[in-house]
Amino acid sequence: MVLKSGDSRGMDGLDLSEELKVLRDINSEKEHTTLQCLEFLVPLTYSIPNAVIEHKIVSTVPIKVKGAGGSSQI
Repeated sequence: MVLKSGDSRGMDGLDLSEELKVLRDINSEKEHTTLQCLEFLVPLTYSIPNAVIEHKIVSTVPIKVKGAGGSSQI
């Protein structure tokens, strides 16, 4: 799977999957926030560029959580 817009090709889904597996293996000691992951990833941009882009995108997406009392935005 390749993510693209028009004629421009973006990241390859298989490459992203492999990069995330590598990231999981080298950084699996404890849980991290998205921002902590980005701080770890930025120096590795040339090694795992798709994972860096994916984490940047995820960090900008608002998340809504609905509980028993209604919803709140994180």
